[in-house]
Amino acid sequence: GWSAAAESGTSYWTLTSDRSHTAPNAYFAPGPAARNLDDLYSRAFGIPARATGVRLRFWHCYDTEAYDGCVLEVSPDNGVTWHEIGAAGSGASFASGGYTARILGRAGPSRNHALLVGRDAWTGANGDFSEVVVALDDRYAGQTLRARWRLSTDAWTASAGWWVDSVRVTGHLPAPTLLLVR
Repeated sequence: GWSAAAESGTSYWTLTSDRSHTAPNAYFAPGPAARNLDDLYSRAFGIPARATGVRLRFWHCYDTEAYDGCVLEVSPDNGVTWHEIGAAGSGASFASGGYTARILGRAGPSRNHALLVGRDAWTGANGDFSEVVVALDDRYAGQTLRARWRLSTDAWTASAGWWVDSVRVTGHLPAPTLLLVR
């Protein structure tokens, strides 16, 4: 149920066993020396209607230059609309492991800049796998959730890339109520 597609350029997302948080594999996309926007889409996750405290959790490792970056978006309607984490009205915010900087632009033609230049993102290198926790407000209850990981690169320098692993959605359901009839 997972898929990958490039909004611009080429899609490089693959399963790799070379590096992962949880064996045997993780999704991986290298950062090419090309203007590229490479998306990894999760399968659809149904969120129960009475769920509370819903969290999207995953582990990732990234190694990009400051002109490239990694972004996460979520969709409460199975991919019809996408919300940037932390954007006003998105209903999604980082509980931990949030973005580290903005994707920088460099001197030179803007046609060579990363397509997501200026957006908050994970950029630079985190060294090893770290967990990200995204809090989803109650509007996501009863919806079909999808997540989209986006690696945006510029046309100048290649970078190691981004690994995504151990993705899960957690939350709470109210205890069932037992009605006794006498």
